Amino acid sequence: YGQFHRLIPLQIYLRGFKICEIKIKNDARKHGVSKYKAFRYQGAFDLLSLLFTIKHSFTPLHFFGPVSLLFFIPGLLVFSYLVLSHIFALGFQDYDILVSRPLLDMSLTTMLAGLIILMTGFVCDFILYHHLRFNSRMITENTVVEIIGSKRKK
Repeated sequence: YGQFHRLIPLQIYLRGFKICEIKIKNDARKHGVSKYKAFRYQGAFDLLSLLFTIKHSFTPLHFFGPVSLLFFIPGLLVFSYLVLSHIFALGFQDYDILVSRPLLDMSLTTMLAGLIILMTGFVCDFILYHHLRFNSRMITENTVVEIIGSKRKK
């Protein structure tokens, strides 16, 4: 699917195989201009998709964890700054100044987004774990039956 046929050498390399280039003689193009560009917008998305699926296919939390921290930590820092500035500068005199600031809403929203992204990673990890556990058991059972050559008794 997609234009992954253009990325076959990269797929081979990312899976740990060695590749090399073999020089061949091609005839020169007789008509038109090549429409093959290295970074067409579809090709860039295919490249991102390929890198993501190969690198994080069995460890989704390794992707979602750092992304969630990119949201959560700045939100936490801004929230901490707002609370500390309210406590030390204003005392507890004017509660409305802290609550009516849009920066408070933005910091809480980014912290919440970070938590949602982290929970998405946990859910993906959970689904992947149970999917692989079930499928590996089925593969093992079928392989053992094929090797032994017997059929299960029911």
